[in-house]
Amino acid sequence: MKRICFVLSASNTKGANGAFIELIDSLDRDRFNPYIILPSVGPMVHELKIRRISFKIIYYKWWMHGEDSPKWKWLGRRVINFAVFPFICYQIFKWRCDIIYTNTITINVGLFSAIILRKPHIFHVHEFGYEDHKLIFDFGKVISLRLANKFTKHFIFISHAVADEYSKFIERSKSKVVYQSVTILNKRSNKVHFKKHHFQCVIVGRLSEGKGQIDAIRAINILIKEGLDVGLWIVGEGDQKYNYLIEKIIEENNIKEHITFCGWYDNPFPFIQEGEVVLMCSRCEAFGRVTIEAMLMGKPVIGTRSGGTIELIQEGLNGLFYTPTSYKELAEKIKFFYTHLALMRQMGRNGQSWATRRFSQKRYGEEVLTVFKEILKY
Repeated sequence: MKRICFVLSASNTKGANGAFIELIDSLDRDRFNPYIILPSVGPMVHELKIRRISFKIIYYKWWMHGEDSPKWKWLGRRVINFAVFPFICYQIFKWRCDIIYTNTITINVGLFSAIILRKPHIFHVHEFGYEDHKLIFDFGKVISLRLANKFTKHFIFISHAVADEYSKFIERSKSKVVYQSVTILNKRSNKVHFKKHHFQCVIVGRLSEGKGQIDAIRAINILIKEGLDVGLWIVGEGDQKYNYLIEKIIEENNIKEHITFCGWYDNPFPFIQEGEVVLMCSRCEAFGRVTIEAMLMGKPVIGTRSGGTIELIQEGLNGLFYTPTSYKELAEKIKFFYTHLALMRQMGRNGQSWATRRFSQKRYGEEVLTVFKEILKY
């Protein structure tokens, strides 16, 4: 049995970590034994315990920072990682792991441990970095990615869009695109208690400029002014400054009765189920898990013509595109569905059929398994 050490960037179960749980569940535990290193206590601990997976909590930091992060924090991250690095190496050595697998490009402790322990290393890249999260490498993009390329055996990219972004620095022979699996559980475990309009749109994700909630609000405003009974559920929390800007736009246009801030929900599926259409307004989404979740629940998606979203929406078959920031075009696409309900529902069924076939947990595990086999030569 081979042992794999997975190094995570956080202890929540969102985003890349949600995909990680699906990966763990897809692995053949008779052939691979997972061991996990976490930076803190969080919901992931519960998920690992119920699966009886060994883990160790060691406090470490990212090697990326936000563009507004002060320089002293950059120095602090270096000091912290340097201090805990021996403990991480020791733990991996103690577990006798055969592969070190870092579940995001935002951390480097797995990479440096692999260098010291002379173990094969895998980077699973779930993000563009700057384009989607405004993240910058502490040591600069060129130096960081050249170092990663030299000492990493394989890179798994979440989409072709992300792979293309890194192609200037990463050898193509080391790159593989693997779409994550998406599983819908407990679809209706919670009831929606918010006001619902005749045509209810839903947008799910962190409140931030990059997620484009303002596009959705401005589009809804146009349709309200045309006399259409439309509403928008905003599911998520995040940037307070951006939240204030959103509220200001809503107040200026007097559309508070049509826009609802629902807050963050670990299970957003009841909102998706009750809505008519899901909006994916991200400027540059690396993959778009919410897009697939919507399709699996039989809902069409209107998404930006950018990033990984291009690889998921087939225009006219399972959804529609609009140009990022072009809220007038978005309003036109929402209105098209408003006036063509039968076609909209057919697109929802098309998306459900396609996504069910394409994003299964079995397929995900098999594709990642081919990477392990290539490294381990069996």
